[in-house]
Amino acid sequence: MFEKSKKSIVCVYEEVSHEKYDIVDMESYGFLDAVMHSPAIKTFHILKVVSDHFEPQTITKENTKSLLFKVINDINKLLVHPQEF
Repeated sequence: MFEKSKKSIVCVYEEVSHEKYDIVDMESYGFLDAVMHSPAIKTFHILKVVSDHFEPQTITKENTKSLLFKVINDINKLLVHPQEF
């Protein structure tokens, strides 16, 4: 699943105009910020499944579930054995 040669993604809260990181994701920052400030949430994992071929007209509940189920075994491994990653 996670190869050492793969690039990592970094969550940032502002625009990045220099090449400090391989890949950045600003959208997840808002989610992370909301979770961190919620006293009801003690433990959380943020997983983002990315499709290389984004087609807005094809986004449906079923297609989203399909993307997740394609990697569900990897997600389970990550949650059960995080030290392996």
